[in-house]
Formats: sequence, C-alpha cells, structure tokens
Amino acid sequence: MAMRLLPRLCLLLCSLVGAARSSSPPALQRLNASAAENPHIPPGVGRALSAPLIGHGGRLVACSGKNLLAFEPNGTFAWIIPLGYNCKQDIGLVAERDKIYLVAEDKVIKVTPQNLHTSAPTSQVFFSHGSPPGRSEEIIGLSTSSSYASLFITIRNRGLFSISLRDGKLQWSAGPVVDRFGYRLGCKGNNISACYFNSSPIVDQCEGTLYISNTEGQLYSMYIHSRQYRWVQDLSSIDKVVTVAPGNNGRLYIVLPRKSTVMGLDVLSGNISWQLNVGPLSNEKILPAVDSNGELSNLLSSSDLDYFTLDETILLTALSSARQKIAWTCRKAKPKFVHGDPGDIQR
Repeated sequence: MAMRLLPRLCLLLCSLVGAARSSSPPALQRLNASAAENPHIPPGVGRALSAPLIGHGGRLVACSGKNLLAFEPNGTFAWIIPLGYNCKQDIGLVAERDKIYLVAEDKVIKVTPQNLHTSAPTSQVFFSHGSPPGRSEEIIGLSTSSSYASLFITIRNRGLFSISLRDGKLQWSAGPVVDRFGYRLGCKGNNISACYFNSSPIVDQCEGTLYISNTEGQLYSMYIHSRQYRWVQDLSSIDKVVTVAPGNNGRLYIVLPRKSTVMGLDVLSGNISWQLNVGPLSNEKILPAVDSNGELSNLLSSSDLDYFTLDETILLTALSSARQKIAWTCRKAKPKFVHGDPGDIQR
C-alpha cells in the first residue's frame, strides 16, 4: 500500500512546488490581500516570512519583520504577536511545550501565545547578547531540549551556551578548542581565533548529545548533561560546509551540499559508516530531515532549480539509511540542457 501511495504523493508534491514557483503564488496573494484589508495587521507582514514552524493544532507559525504570525490550516490568520525587534529569518523558530523561541536582532525572544487576551505578556526577551565594538558576535543558532529543560545558543566567535528554560540562567558554555591530555582536538589550524562554531546545535534526544560544527569542517559530539566532548570528527578533507540530522537510531546523518555527498556516522565513535554521492543537493541553509523509518530527505532549493524548466520540475530524493541507496525519486520535467547530470549514484 505504501509503495502505491508514493507515486501519488510525488505528483502531489510536484504540483504544490510548481504552483509555489509561479510568479504570483496564491498563498502570497491571500497574505498580501489580508494584510491590506485588515487594519490590525502591521504593514509589510506579507512581504517575507521566515522558515515556518508547525505548532499545536496544525497551525503554521512564522515571523516577519517585528511580528510573529500564525495561520490556520485553511490559510486564514490565527493571530499576530508583536515582537518589538526584527526577527532573523535565517534562523528557524523552536517550540518547547507552549512556548516559541526565536532570534530577533541580538536577542532570543520567548513567545507565549496562550497569553493572548490576558494581562500576561505574549513576548519577552529571554536572552540578550551584545557584540563588543569591532567584533562580530551575533546569535547564529538555536535549539531546545525538553528532557534537560535547556535552550542551546550558538554565538559567533564566542561558543555554545546552555541556558535553563526554567529561570534563564547560564548552565554551561563550551568553545571549539578541546584539550585532551595535552593534545588539541578541533581548530587544528594555526589561527585559532578565526575558528568558531558556525552551526545551530543539533539535539539527539535518544543519545543525550549535541552536535555542532566549526568553520574548519570539524564536527563535535557533546554530552548535554556534562558538556564533555564525546568525539570530534574532521570532515575538512571533503568539505568545510556540513549540515547534520540525528537519526535517533544510533546513526548521525551528514550532508555536504557543495560536494553532493551524504554519509552516515556511528554516534558512539563518530566513525563514518557509509558514504554516498548524490545530487545536486540544496544549500547549507536547508537542513535534511530523517523520518521515523530512518529515511533521509533533502529538497532542492530554488537556486538549484535554475537549471530546470520553470514551474515544471521538482526533484525529491529520499535516501534509505538502512540500505544506503536511493529509496525513491520523483521528477516532473527534463533539464533545460541536454547533458544535465543530477549526480552519480553509488550503490
């Protein structure tokens, strides 16, 4: 039954993406029209939205400018909460129970939608960090762990910080340089000051660990409860740009988008279990996803689709982590160029 549903799902996905790539997407038209007609909607909210978050009840939540917006499953507005600060649209929202956390300017804002229509504040500054003069120390990543009641924040040129969700106090901090018995792990270059964490912290709930990478292409595994490093895997020989997805099954999945490479790592040792070349893959800002069956998915970005016919193509590839090969692929149109090559597949 599942196999018969795949072609239908593929066609539906292709149709939806094709519609989204049209010059006047209906969803955007409805958003702009609603913003123009409703005086309670701040100007400009329909111009750009961050990556969405699926909230309770199937609501779609996204930020735009100085506002956090929620949409009902039918596309109508559910609510709009003023933030007071411009949100960073390149950093995803994270949800923890009935709270939503997001990065706005140099702050982390905590939003409580349940406080709407009450005297309690709907948004407040949870964490703030200002860069010293002449130094870039903006917040570049965010994640949470309900098991440890912690919010993890990556700050450029500073490190990784664990903040208690209960009282907002610092639990611990860690940097990219690891010294074990006089031997340095991480940031092996001569210019240590130019090496820093440059990714969002990724939480593996099953292992109780965090994964984070640095500017030199090294990947770290760290115990959440003790901030002790489990291992450091150097991927710089392949590339320095990596994205990570925990499998929650003893595997960690790594995507190197610029090299069209996907690999599986053993979470205990950090050793590479398998490696696969497939692509082209989306850029480093689009994170891969692993479903409950252990299948890894990565969707092509709009810039990747410039090589294909407009509104006629979408390529979605799911990699089976158990078999280390293509599980299924759907495609709706041929590339513009006769000799277009989607990448070599190693079986």
